[in-house]
Amino acid sequence: MKLISSERPNFVVARIEMAEEESVNNSELCNRTLNEIDVFYEKLEEMMSRFVRENKDAVRDFASHGHVGDNLKFDNMISKSAIMKVVFLI
Repeated sequence: MKLISSERPNFVVARIEMAEEESVNNSELCNRTLNEIDVFYEKLEEMMSRFVRENKDAVRDFASHGHVGDNLKFDNMISKSAIMKVVFLI
């Protein structure tokens, strides 16, 4: 037997309203998180593109031989080991 709105106890109505609000909040949180992930990947793609442009020879050597020298150009935002991990993944 379903309760119609006027027959629902107050705590049930309150819980339904909370669930609806949580659903909206979770949806907003998911959308924000997806947007942050998109921004992260855009920045990562830009950073890796710049790295590859600035280090074409080293990247080619790495692709061919599996190692590079110590003369890589990289900015202070990321370490050489972090770059090499990402290059390895590519």
